[in-house]
Amino acid sequence: MARERPRQTHREIARHSRVDAEAYDEFGKAMQAMCRFVKPILSMVPPDPNTLNPRELMKLLFIGRRFQGMSSMTNTTSPTHDHERH
Repeated sequence: MARERPRQTHREIARHSRVDAEAYDEFGKAMQAMCRFVKPILSMVPPDPNTLNPRELMKLLFIGRRFQGMSSMTNTTSPTHDHERH
């Protein structure tokens, strides 16, 4: 529903917090990026961290690289505005 009416969603959020309303678009983009990050991991069989099997080690490498790439997604800092919360 929020994706269908972004202006209305923005107005509704702004009723409670102007700062949150302004951050809503960035939040949506961050959530999409996190979903793209998590989706392939959720569909895979967890690797065995106690083996030296190359196939299992490749799975660990895949996960490690995804987490390493995620750090670039989370390096944006957002100030906390507790004074706007009710």
